[in-house]
Amino acid sequence: MNWKVEECETIFKCLLTKVCQLSIQKFSSNIVERCIESASQEYKHAIIKEIYTSDKLQGLIRNSYGNYVV
Repeated sequence: MNWKVEECETIFKCLLTKVCQLSIQKFSSNIVERCIESASQEYKHAIIKEIYTSDKLQGLIRNSYGNYVV
């Protein structure tokens, strides 16, 4: 299934402040992964920046769902 960037921009905006929280949950981690794959460069950079600047990065790496996002 192809996601059109323009159609998903609202989703990307909503996720930006919740990426780490959503990354450790079974189903929402899949959404975060898909957003990283499908987002425009601007949103990809914002999502990735939120992950690597977070104090929760070590927890994400160790989490059974979060490690897929990382």
